Amino acid sequence: EIAKGELIILKPGDKVPVDGRIKKGNSFIDESMISGEPIPVEKTKGSTVFSGTINQKGSLRIIATKIGEETLLSQIIKQVENAQASKPAIQKLADKVAGIFVPVVIGISMITFIIWYIFGPDPSSTYALLTLITVLIIACPCALGLATPTALMVGIGKGAQQGILIKDAQVLETAYKIDTLILDKTGTITEGKPKVTDVIWENKSNTALLKKVLLSIESQSEHPIAESIVFYLRKLNTETVTTNSFESITGMGAVSQFEGVFYKVGNEKLMLQNNIKIPIKLAKKADSLKAEAKTVVYISAANKVEGIIAVADKVKDTAEVAIKEIQKMGIEVHMLTGDNEQTAKVIADTVNITHYQANVMPSD
Repeated sequence: EIAKGELIILKPGDKVPVDGRIKKGNSFIDESMISGEPIPVEKTKGSTVFSGTINQKGSLRIIATKIGEETLLSQIIKQVENAQASKPAIQKLADKVAGIFVPVVIGISMITFIIWYIFGPDPSSTYALLTLITVLIIACPCALGLATPTALMVGIGKGAQQGILIKDAQVLETAYKIDTLILDKTGTITEGKPKVTDVIWENKSNTALLKKVLLSIESQSEHPIAESIVFYLRKLNTETVTTNSFESITGMGAVSQFEGVFYKVGNEKLMLQNNIKIPIKLAKKADSLKAEAKTVVYISAANKVEGIIAVADKVKDTAEVAIKEIQKMGIEVHMLTGDNEQTAKVIADTVNITHYQANVMPSD
């Protein structure tokens, strides 16, 4: 049992047991089961962590602030349970009818038993019992009382498995009146996993070496964006090299040395802070990619940027067509996401959704 205020040590790969606040350490935590966003969130001293999320590569010490039913995950589970326990109008009507119908059926079956027992042919007791059972089997509304709650419980449970939280059973009964459809972005409209979308090199003659060095540097990085780049390079059967040094710079990237040349991989801030020259062509392309809500990673050799890599959660090929078909049915489509405003706007524009909201949590 964990009590409030206790210090908990989280190792790489551990699941966060309670809601808490980081006292010491840096890491990235996969919060996809809470926010739906695929890219792990960087956590530092003072950051809040949630029960059920997964620590990635760093080690953390957290102070427990909420335990048991107080945690965000428990509240979401409670919402699902409340939905399964709630009754729509049709179920209340079925219960009311069953409450009257069952005693009536039992009364009729008893009257049938008495009539057959007194006036029926021999053996009268056997015929009376058979007719009693027949009336009960045919007329007793067992399905009337069981079908609706069973269907609701299974349906709401299956929905929760697919990431659909139904807050009230009544909404299922009125679903045919739907005029607005609200979609989550990650995993519904997008693929749900960040991938390398663009790679632009300043000089294509030395890309083979740059790819090898890039793979070596990113393989040593703990950042989730680095994992996407490593996956992309390995898919191209890129070989790796052994660099002489590696230094991770929090919030900016990494620096490494190979054959006497310093290579830097990271964001624009890392390049500017080290007076690295960014060619005009790459700078313009980087601005264009950022406008598309893509994360841009720069790679430099010596004092010049040699290439940029864009990483993003791509829109599903079928999303735009599906949304267009829904809109043709007269249903207005809205998009909700736990992602930032810029990314939300770009994705919404891509699939022609005019109504969207960013920075949303499941509890909202």
